Amino acid sequence: MAKTQFISKKRLISVIRKIGDSNGTGLVSILTDTQRAVLLKFSRGMLIHCYSRSRDIAVVLQVLNETDFVKFSFTSVPVENLPELMSIDTFTEILESGDNRGVKSSSTPQQSVVAKSDQTDITREPLKELLVDIASEYIGLVAEIVVDESLDSNADTFAVIDTIADMIPEPERAAAFREAVEIRMKLAADL
Repeated sequence: MAKTQFISKKRLISVIRKIGDSNGTGLVSILTDTQRAVLLKFSRGMLIHCYSRSRDIAVVLQVLNETDFVKFSFTSVPVENLPELMSIDTFTEILESGDNRGVKSSSTPQQSVVAKSDQTDITREPLKELLVDIASEYIGLVAEIVVDESLDSNADTFAVIDTIADMIPEPERAAAFREAVEIRMKLAADL
């Protein structure tokens, strides 16, 4: 995330349109002036993944419509062949109008990669600190917000880890994140 002041959401909308027009592929990390994290993933100019408190596009649009100013960054990621969640034109029109009342939920199922038998009982605050520490290396400044939102929306520790890992654009780095968390959790459990 760039170390800049918050800028008008209109600039973000312009960037999203350019991604669509240029068939761009990448991850847009957004921090709103209300301290909410939003992640948008594009592949070949199509919006294929979104996240803010959940993977539901209606929630993402609501979070973005509740703010006028944002900080954001764009990171290139490999092309993925996933279905389009919503056309970029429709997405930006809803952002400009501020009205997402007609948007239907579009949550996508989360895939768990960590073995459930390895669950460790760690309280929320130490878990949060551990996840923020590790996630910062992979998703930058929005790590604490993403971790908080993941903890708030998931009861299972491994669902939290999977939700955070899903925000890491490169599969190899997502796997490295999961491995780092697993190692640190085992070390914590052994203490």
